Amino acid sequence: MIFFYYLLISFWTVLLLYPYNTAQNELVQAIFHITEYAPMTAAELAHMRQVEWYFFATFIITCTLTLYLYYKKPQPRWRYTTLFILLSPLATINFYETWDWLHKIFFPQGNYFFPMDSYLITTVPLNFFLRFSVTTFILATLLYTVWTLVYYKQWVYSFLSSLSSQWSK
Repeated sequence: MIFFYYLLISFWTVLLLYPYNTAQNELVQAIFHITEYAPMTAAELAHMRQVEWYFFATFIITCTLTLYLYYKKPQPRWRYTTLFILLSPLATINFYETWDWLHKIFFPQGNYFFPMDSYLITTVPLNFFLRFSVTTFILATLLYTVWTLVYYKQWVYSFLSSLSSQWSK
């Protein structure tokens, strides 16, 4: 669960700090109702309204997990850690299939197929999401690794001291 939490935190961090171009920046601002959506087709607008809802749900889940983990003080679970760390790169290696699979789940009505010259496809092409996802997974893995090392600092110190004592012999 803690890796999932760091994945959510990484998502929001990358979302806020990612180097967008002007059109992408306007689209992100429209998702958060800072600006109006650019002219889109009805299908694109329906897709973006659903994306807004998913962003809101993700924000609620992140806040809930933050409060839960603040009071719970979680411990690393090595089996889950290994599973998430192994699956994260696999999702980016086979990104196009993963992308299609996730869209079939989250947009079952099929409003994610757009012509190549549509506003959404030209503004945020699939390569944008690939870079965004890779950055998010790398940041989540780094954050989780740091958290785990801090959590197990006594174990890390004893491990390193045993290594140094072996090398000093």
